[in-house]
Amino acid sequence: MMARRCAVLVVCMWAGLVLAGVACAQVDPGVPSDPYFGGFWDAAGVWQGPQWNLMDRGTWLSLDGVNLVQSNYGIQAQQAWEYFWDDSLNGGAGGWWKLPGQGVTIAIIGGAIDAGHEDFSGTTILPLKDYEPKKAMPASTRSAGTIAATTGNAVGIAGIAFGGKLLPIKVGGSNVAADANQLATAIKYASSQGAQVILVERGTYSTTPDGWDVKAVINATRDAVRKGAVIVAGLQQEYAAGTARWSFPALCPDAIAVGELSFLGNPLHREFSPFLDVYLDLVAPGQRLEDDDNGDGLADGISLWSLEGPNSYVQVPYPSIRQPAAQVAAVAALVRSAHPDWGEPQVREALLNSAYWDDRWTGTAYGYGLVDAWAALNYVP
Repeated sequence: MMARRCAVLVVCMWAGLVLAGVACAQVDPGVPSDPYFGGFWDAAGVWQGPQWNLMDRGTWLSLDGVNLVQSNYGIQAQQAWEYFWDDSLNGGAGGWWKLPGQGVTIAIIGGAIDAGHEDFSGTTILPLKDYEPKKAMPASTRSAGTIAATTGNAVGIAGIAFGGKLLPIKVGGSNVAADANQLATAIKYASSQGAQVILVERGTYSTTPDGWDVKAVINATRDAVRKGAVIVAGLQQEYAAGTARWSFPALCPDAIAVGELSFLGNPLHREFSPFLDVYLDLVAPGQRLEDDDNGDGLADGISLWSLEGPNSYVQVPYPSIRQPAAQVAAVAALVRSAHPDWGEPQVREALLNSAYWDDRWTGTAYGYGLVDAWAALNYVP
Protein backbone atom coordinates (compact mmCIF):
# COMPACT_ATOMS: atom_id res chain seq x y z
CA MET A 1 0.00 0.00 0.00
CA MET A 2 1.33 3.41 -0.95
CA ALA A 3 2.16 5.89 1.80
CA ARG A 4 0.50 9.28 2.02
CA ARG A 5 1.64 11.86 -0.51
CA CYS A 6 2.09 15.56 -0.09
CA ALA A 7 -0.68 17.53 -1.81
CA VAL A 8 0.60 18.74 -5.19
CA LEU A 9 -0.75 20.11 -8.45
CA VAL A 10 -1.97 17.36 -10.75
CA VAL A 11 0.78 16.82 -13.32
CA CYS A 12 0.60 13.20 -14.43
CA MET A 13 -2.11 10.77 -15.44
CA TRP A 14 -3.02 7.13 -15.13
CA ALA A 15 -2.05 4.72 -17.85
CA GLY A 16 -5.35 2.91 -17.25
CA LEU A 17 -7.12 0.61 -14.84
CA VAL A 18 -4.99 -2.28 -13.65
CA LEU A 19 -6.01 -5.28 -11.61
CA ALA A 20 -3.61 -7.11 -9.35
CA GLY A 21 -1.34 -9.38 -11.35
CA VAL A 22 -1.54 -7.31 -14.53
CA ALA A 23 1.50 -5.29 -15.62
CA CYS A 24 1.05 -1.56 -16.04
CA ALA A 25 2.84 1.74 -16.48
CA GLN A 26 0.87 3.35 -13.66
CA VAL A 27 2.93 5.83 -11.66
CA ASP A 28 0.42 7.39 -9.27
CA PRO A 29 -2.91 5.81 -8.32
CA GLY A 30 -4.08 9.15 -6.97
CA VAL A 31 -3.98 10.91 -10.35
CA PRO A 32 -6.29 9.32 -12.94
CA SER A 33 -6.19 10.02 -16.66
CA ASP A 34 -9.79 11.23 -16.83
CA PRO A 35 -9.48 14.74 -18.33
CA TYR A 36 -12.05 16.48 -16.13
CA PHE A 37 -10.27 15.29 -13.00
CA GLY A 38 -7.27 17.59 -13.37
CA GLY A 39 -8.79 19.96 -15.92
CA PHE A 40 -8.11 20.52 -19.63
CA TRP A 41 -8.57 22.97 -22.50
CA ASP A 42 -11.35 21.80 -24.81
CA ALA A 43 -11.43 22.20 -28.59
CA ALA A 44 -13.10 25.60 -28.24
CA GLY A 45 -10.30 26.85 -26.01
CA VAL A 46 -12.42 26.73 -22.85
CA TRP A 47 -10.93 25.38 -19.62
CA GLN A 48 -12.95 22.46 -18.24
CA GLY A 49 -12.62 20.98 -14.76
CA PRO A 50 -11.15 20.14 -12.35
CA GLN A 51 -12.97 17.78 -9.96
CA TRP A 52 -11.86 19.73 -6.88
CA ASN A 53 -14.31 17.85 -4.69
CA LEU A 54 -12.35 14.58 -5.04
CA MET A 55 -8.93 16.00 -4.32
CA ASP A 56 -6.88 15.94 -1.15
CA ARG A 57 -7.00 18.91 1.17
CA GLY A 58 -4.26 21.37 0.36
CA THR A 59 -4.00 20.43 -3.32
CA TRP A 60 -3.03 23.26 -5.63
CA LEU A 61 -5.14 23.28 -8.77
CA SER A 62 -6.35 25.59 -11.51
CA LEU A 63 -9.96 26.65 -11.88
CA ASP A 64 -9.32 28.67 -15.03
CA GLY A 65 -6.31 26.96 -16.63
CA VAL A 66 -4.00 29.82 -15.63
CA ASN A 67 -4.07 30.69 -11.93
CA LEU A 68 -3.52 28.30 -9.06
CA VAL A 69 -5.67 28.11 -5.95
CA GLN A 70 -5.57 25.77 -3.02
CA SER A 71 -8.45 23.36 -2.54
CA ASN A 72 -9.09 22.73 1.15
CA TYR A 73 -12.45 20.98 1.20
CA GLY A 74 -12.15 17.93 -1.03
CA ILE A 75 -13.08 14.48 0.27
CA GLN A 76 -9.55 13.05 -0.21
CA ALA A 77 -10.52 10.44 -2.78
CA GLN A 78 -6.96 10.64 -4.13
CA GLN A 79 -5.49 9.32 -0.91
CA ALA A 80 -8.32 6.81 -0.62
CA TRP A 81 -7.52 5.29 -4.02
CA GLU A 82 -3.94 4.79 -2.86
CA TYR A 83 -5.26 2.60 -0.05
CA PHE A 84 -6.17 -0.01 -2.68
CA TRP A 85 -2.84 0.21 -4.51
CA ASP A 86 0.12 -2.06 -3.78
CA ASP A 87 3.54 -0.93 -5.04
CA SER A 88 4.94 -4.44 -4.69
CA LEU A 89 2.66 -6.05 -7.29
CA ASN A 90 3.69 -6.75 -10.89
CA GLY A 91 7.40 -6.91 -10.17
CA GLY A 92 7.42 -3.57 -8.40
CA ALA A 93 5.42 -1.75 -11.08
CA GLY A 94 2.43 -1.65 -8.77
CA GLY A 95 -1.19 -2.63 -9.17
CA TRP A 96 -4.57 -2.74 -7.49
CA TRP A 97 -4.93 -5.40 -4.84
CA LYS A 98 -8.60 -4.55 -5.16
CA LEU A 99 -10.42 -1.95 -7.21
CA PRO A 100 -11.88 0.82 -5.02
CA GLY A 101 -15.47 -0.18 -4.34
CA GLN A 102 -15.04 -3.72 -5.62
CA GLY A 103 -17.38 -6.24 -4.01
CA VAL A 104 -19.97 -3.61 -3.10
CA THR A 105 -23.39 -3.01 -4.64
CA ILE A 106 -24.63 0.58 -4.40
CA ALA A 107 -28.34 1.04 -4.95
CA ILE A 108 -29.48 4.44 -6.24
CA ILE A 109 -33.15 5.16 -5.61
CA GLY A 110 -34.38 7.92 -7.90
CA GLY A 111 -34.50 7.53 -11.65
CA ALA A 112 -32.95 5.49 -14.44
CA ILE A 113 -29.26 5.61 -15.35
CA ASP A 114 -27.94 6.21 -18.87
CA ALA A 115 -25.99 2.94 -18.90
CA GLY A 116 -24.88 3.59 -22.46
CA HIS A 117 -22.86 6.67 -21.52
CA GLU A 118 -19.25 6.43 -22.69
CA ASP A 119 -17.96 6.97 -19.15
CA PHE A 120 -19.76 3.87 -17.91
CA SER A 121 -17.86 1.66 -20.35
CA GLY A 122 -16.13 -0.22 -17.55
CA THR A 123 -18.82 0.16 -14.88
CA THR A 124 -21.15 -2.67 -13.88
CA ILE A 125 -24.74 -1.40 -13.90
CA LEU A 126 -27.38 -3.93 -12.90
CA PRO A 127 -30.82 -3.99 -14.58
CA LEU A 128 -33.18 -1.16 -13.66
CA LYS A 129 -35.98 -1.88 -11.20
CA ASP A 130 -38.78 0.38 -12.38
CA TYR A 131 -41.71 1.10 -10.06
CA GLU A 132 -43.10 3.79 -12.38
CA PRO A 133 -42.64 2.48 -15.95
CA LYS A 134 -45.28 4.73 -17.50
CA LYS A 135 -43.87 8.00 -16.21
CA ALA A 136 -40.62 9.73 -17.11
CA MET A 137 -38.73 10.79 -13.99
CA PRO A 138 -35.46 12.74 -13.54
CA ALA A 139 -32.52 10.47 -14.29
CA SER A 140 -29.92 9.43 -11.72
CA THR A 141 -27.03 9.51 -14.20
CA ARG A 142 -25.27 12.37 -12.42
CA SER A 143 -25.19 10.65 -9.03
CA ALA A 144 -24.22 7.38 -10.68
CA GLY A 145 -21.29 9.07 -12.41
CA THR A 146 -20.11 10.68 -9.19
CA ILE A 147 -20.13 7.29 -7.51
CA ALA A 148 -18.79 4.94 -10.16
CA ALA A 149 -17.95 6.47 -13.52
CA THR A 150 -15.25 4.38 -15.17
CA THR A 151 -11.97 5.79 -13.91
CA GLY A 152 -8.52 5.82 -15.47
CA ASN A 153 -9.93 5.39 -19.00
CA ALA A 154 -8.78 8.81 -20.29
CA VAL A 155 -12.44 9.75 -20.81
CA GLY A 156 -14.66 12.16 -18.92
CA ILE A 157 -14.66 12.26 -15.14
CA ALA A 158 -13.36 10.09 -12.33
CA GLY A 159 -15.80 8.15 -10.17
CA ILE A 160 -15.07 7.62 -6.48
CA ALA A 161 -15.91 3.94 -5.94
CA PHE A 162 -15.41 2.90 -9.55
CA GLY A 163 -15.02 -0.79 -8.76
CA GLY A 164 -18.52 -1.06 -7.32
CA LYS A 165 -21.75 -2.23 -8.94
CA LEU A 166 -24.69 0.13 -9.40
CA LEU A 167 -28.31 -0.92 -8.87
CA PRO A 168 -30.70 1.72 -10.27
CA ILE A 169 -34.23 1.82 -8.83
CA LYS A 170 -36.81 4.19 -10.30
CA VAL A 171 -39.66 5.50 -8.16
CA GLY A 172 -42.56 7.75 -9.06
CA GLY A 173 -43.86 10.93 -7.50
CA SER A 174 -42.94 14.51 -8.40
CA ASN A 175 -39.65 15.78 -9.77
CA VAL A 176 -38.50 16.66 -6.24
CA ALA A 177 -40.20 14.08 -4.04
CA ALA A 178 -40.77 10.35 -4.38
CA ASP A 179 -44.04 8.60 -3.69
CA ALA A 180 -43.66 7.47 -0.06
CA ASN A 181 -45.06 3.99 -0.55
CA GLN A 182 -42.96 3.35 -3.65
CA LEU A 183 -39.90 4.67 -1.84
CA ALA A 184 -40.45 2.27 1.06
CA THR A 185 -40.87 -0.61 -1.40
CA ALA A 186 -37.70 0.45 -3.23
CA ILE A 187 -35.66 0.48 -0.01
CA LYS A 188 -36.91 -3.01 0.80
CA TYR A 189 -36.04 -4.18 -2.72
CA ALA A 190 -32.51 -2.76 -2.53
CA SER A 191 -31.97 -4.54 0.76
CA SER A 192 -33.34 -7.82 -0.63
CA GLN A 193 -30.86 -7.59 -3.51
CA GLY A 194 -27.94 -7.38 -1.12
CA ALA A 195 -27.11 -3.70 -1.62
CA GLN A 196 -24.56 -2.78 1.05
CA VAL A 197 -25.01 0.94 0.39
CA ILE A 198 -28.32 2.59 -0.52
CA LEU A 199 -28.37 6.17 -1.79
CA VAL A 200 -31.84 7.67 -1.64
CA GLU A 201 -31.33 10.31 -4.28
CA ARG A 202 -34.97 11.37 -4.32
CA GLY A 203 -36.60 11.09 -0.92
CA THR A 204 -40.05 12.09 0.22
CA TYR A 205 -41.47 14.76 2.51
CA SER A 206 -43.48 14.73 5.72
CA THR A 207 -45.47 17.56 7.24
CA THR A 208 -43.78 16.96 10.61
CA PRO A 209 -40.20 16.17 11.67
CA ASP A 210 -41.30 12.89 13.25
CA GLY A 211 -42.57 11.65 9.89
CA TRP A 212 -45.94 10.42 11.15
CA ASP A 213 -47.27 10.33 7.57
CA VAL A 214 -44.28 8.47 6.07
CA LYS A 215 -43.98 5.65 8.59
CA ALA A 216 -43.54 3.12 5.80
CA VAL A 217 -40.29 4.85 4.76
CA ILE A 218 -39.05 5.03 8.35
CA ASN A 219 -39.76 1.34 8.93
CA ALA A 220 -38.17 0.26 5.63
CA THR A 221 -35.05 2.30 6.43
CA ARG A 222 -34.78 0.78 9.92
CA ASP A 223 -35.19 -2.76 8.59
CA ALA A 224 -32.65 -2.30 5.78
CA VAL A 225 -30.06 -0.93 8.22
CA ARG A 226 -30.67 -3.83 10.58
CA LYS A 227 -29.93 -6.15 7.66
CA GLY A 228 -26.59 -4.40 7.09
CA ALA A 229 -27.19 -1.63 4.54
CA VAL A 230 -25.76 1.86 4.96
CA ILE A 231 -28.46 4.34 3.90
CA VAL A 232 -27.46 7.83 2.78
CA ALA A 233 -29.80 10.72 1.94
CA GLY A 234 -29.50 14.45 1.40
CA LEU A 235 -31.01 16.62 4.14
CA GLN A 236 -33.41 19.18 2.74
CA GLN A 237 -36.41 21.18 3.83
CA GLU A 238 -39.13 22.40 1.50
CA TYR A 239 -41.88 24.94 1.91
CA ALA A 240 -45.23 24.41 0.20
CA ALA A 241 -47.96 27.04 0.60
CA GLY A 242 -46.06 28.45 3.59
CA THR A 243 -45.85 25.08 5.35
CA ALA A 244 -42.52 23.40 6.10
CA ARG A 245 -42.05 19.87 4.80
CA TRP A 246 -39.37 17.55 6.20
CA SER A 247 -37.21 15.20 4.12
CA PHE A 248 -37.17 11.46 4.68
CA PRO A 249 -35.35 9.12 5.03
CA ALA A 250 -32.72 11.79 5.81
CA LEU A 251 -34.43 12.52 9.12
CA CYS A 252 -34.60 8.84 10.04
CA PRO A 253 -32.17 8.14 12.90
CA ASP A 254 -30.94 5.08 11.00
CA ALA A 255 -29.93 7.03 7.87
CA ILE A 256 -26.89 9.23 7.30
CA ALA A 257 -28.11 12.77 6.60
CA VAL A 258 -25.88 14.86 4.32
CA GLY A 259 -25.52 18.62 3.88
CA GLU A 260 -23.75 20.67 1.23
CA LEU A 261 -20.38 22.46 1.50
CA SER A 262 -18.95 25.08 -0.87
CA PHE A 263 -15.43 25.34 -2.28
CA LEU A 264 -14.63 27.83 0.49
CA GLY A 265 -16.11 25.61 3.20
CA ASN A 266 -19.44 27.38 3.69
CA PRO A 267 -22.61 25.39 4.54
CA LEU A 268 -24.80 25.85 1.46
CA HIS A 269 -27.67 23.70 2.72
CA ARG A 270 -28.60 26.35 5.29
CA GLU A 271 -30.06 28.49 2.51
CA PHE A 272 -32.85 25.95 2.03
CA SER A 273 -32.84 24.04 5.31
CA PRO A 274 -31.99 26.54 8.06
CA PHE A 275 -33.64 24.58 10.86
CA LEU A 276 -32.28 21.11 10.15
CA ASP A 277 -28.73 21.39 11.51
CA VAL A 278 -29.61 19.30 14.54
CA TYR A 279 -30.36 16.35 12.24
CA LEU A 280 -27.21 16.65 10.12
CA ASP A 281 -24.56 13.92 10.14
CA LEU A 282 -22.01 14.89 7.47
CA VAL A 283 -21.32 17.49 4.81
CA ALA A 284 -19.78 16.94 1.38
CA PRO A 285 -18.82 19.26 -1.49
CA GLY A 286 -21.56 20.92 -3.47
CA GLN A 287 -21.85 24.38 -5.07
CA ARG A 288 -23.84 26.13 -7.75
CA LEU A 289 -22.50 28.37 -10.49
CA GLU A 290 -24.67 31.30 -9.40
CA ASP A 291 -23.42 31.31 -5.80
CA ASP A 292 -21.51 34.27 -4.40
CA ASP A 293 -19.11 32.20 -2.33
CA ASN A 294 -16.75 34.97 -1.21
CA GLY A 295 -19.33 37.68 -0.59
CA ASP A 296 -18.14 40.13 -3.25
CA GLY A 297 -21.53 40.42 -4.95
CA LEU A 298 -20.49 38.39 -8.01
CA ALA A 299 -21.45 34.90 -9.09
CA ASP A 300 -18.35 32.81 -8.48
CA GLY A 301 -19.65 29.35 -7.58
CA ILE A 302 -17.31 26.48 -8.41
CA SER A 303 -19.64 23.66 -9.29
CA LEU A 304 -19.13 19.90 -9.53
CA TRP A 305 -18.66 17.91 -12.70
CA SER A 306 -20.71 14.85 -13.51
CA LEU A 307 -22.27 12.93 -16.39
CA GLU A 308 -25.16 13.99 -18.58
CA GLY A 309 -26.75 12.02 -21.38
CA PRO A 310 -25.96 11.22 -24.04
CA ASN A 311 -22.15 11.14 -23.70
CA SER A 312 -21.90 14.64 -22.30
CA TYR A 313 -20.68 16.24 -19.08
CA VAL A 314 -22.15 18.98 -16.96
CA GLN A 315 -21.45 21.29 -14.07
CA VAL A 316 -24.49 21.12 -11.81
CA PRO A 317 -25.94 24.64 -12.26
CA TYR A 318 -28.71 24.63 -9.65
CA PRO A 319 -29.24 23.75 -5.98
CA SER A 320 -28.94 20.02 -5.47
CA ILE A 321 -28.24 18.01 -2.35
CA ARG A 322 -27.92 14.90 -4.50
CA GLN A 323 -24.24 15.30 -5.39
CA PRO A 324 -23.07 15.67 -1.76
CA ALA A 325 -25.13 12.63 -0.77
CA ALA A 326 -23.71 10.64 -3.70
CA GLN A 327 -20.17 11.38 -2.50
CA VAL A 328 -20.91 10.13 1.00
CA ALA A 329 -22.52 6.99 -0.44
CA ALA A 330 -19.41 6.41 -2.55
CA VAL A 331 -17.12 6.78 0.47
CA ALA A 332 -19.32 4.32 2.35
CA ALA A 333 -18.78 1.92 -0.56
CA LEU A 334 -15.01 2.38 -0.32
CA VAL A 335 -15.09 1.54 3.38
CA ARG A 336 -17.23 -1.55 2.81
CA SER A 337 -14.92 -2.63 0.01
CA ALA A 338 -11.80 -2.26 2.14
CA HIS A 339 -13.41 -3.82 5.23
CA PRO A 340 -15.91 -6.45 4.03
CA ASP A 341 -16.17 -7.88 7.54
CA TRP A 342 -17.55 -4.63 8.93
CA GLY A 343 -21.28 -4.24 9.50
CA GLU A 344 -23.35 -1.09 9.17
CA PRO A 345 -22.52 0.14 12.71
CA GLN A 346 -18.76 0.01 12.04
CA VAL A 347 -19.07 1.74 8.65
CA ARG A 348 -21.28 4.45 10.09
CA GLU A 349 -18.89 4.95 13.01
CA ALA A 350 -15.93 5.21 10.64
CA LEU A 351 -17.65 7.80 8.43
CA LEU A 352 -18.79 10.01 11.30
CA ASN A 353 -15.83 9.79 13.65
CA SER A 354 -13.20 10.26 10.93
CA ALA A 355 -14.84 13.33 9.40
CA TYR A 356 -12.71 16.45 8.98
CA TRP A 357 -13.48 19.44 11.19
CA ASP A 358 -12.12 22.84 10.19
CA ASP A 359 -10.84 25.01 13.03
CA ARG A 360 -12.97 27.94 11.92
CA TRP A 361 -16.24 26.03 12.01
CA THR A 362 -18.62 26.42 14.93
CA GLY A 363 -22.13 25.28 15.67
CA THR A 364 -24.15 22.46 14.15
CA ALA A 365 -24.12 23.44 10.46
CA TYR A 366 -21.53 20.77 9.59
CA GLY A 367 -22.73 17.74 11.54
CA TYR A 368 -19.70 15.65 12.42
CA GLY A 369 -17.80 17.43 9.63
CA LEU A 370 -16.66 16.91 6.03
CA VAL A 371 -16.60 13.28 4.93
CA ASP A 372 -12.97 12.14 4.58
CA ALA A 373 -12.46 9.05 2.43
CA TRP A 374 -8.85 8.47 3.43
CA ALA A 375 -9.46 8.85 7.15
CA ALA A 376 -12.56 6.63 7.01
CA LEU A 377 -10.60 3.82 5.36
CA ASN A 378 -7.95 3.99 8.07
CA TYR A 379 -10.36 4.33 10.98
CA VAL A 380 -10.09 1.72 13.72
CA PRO A 381 -13.48 0.99 15.34
